[in-house]
Amino acid sequence: MEQLATQIQEKAIDSQQQLRSILLQVTAKERSCRIKELAKKELDVVGKDAAVYGGVGKMFIRTDLDSVRKTIDAEISSLQQELDALRKKKDYHETTAVNANSHLQKIKESVR
Repeated sequence: MEQLATQIQEKAIDSQQQLRSILLQVTAKERSCRIKELAKKELDVVGKDAAVYGGVGKMFIRTDLDSVRKTIDAEISSLQQELDALRKKKDYHETTAVNANSHLQKIKESVR
């Protein structure tokens, strides 16, 4: 019985650690997504003949506005997919932590 309780407690602790890590990743991805969306809004304000530069390594190269918009749209889409996957992981780990804690509670009650 003690070994089972120990395993369940380890699972709960692991899920809580994973949950913290996932929440940090979600926050970072959401921040990146907001930055990309703000950049896209700024590009909407810029005229068609404005000089737009894209980063390549440590330098910038002049690119056309449409390709920059497409790149930003692709990056936003990728970030959204990553956020969806992270949210699914978050839900899984939340459920696992709650279930583990409820199982531990039942074990404590049965011992008394």
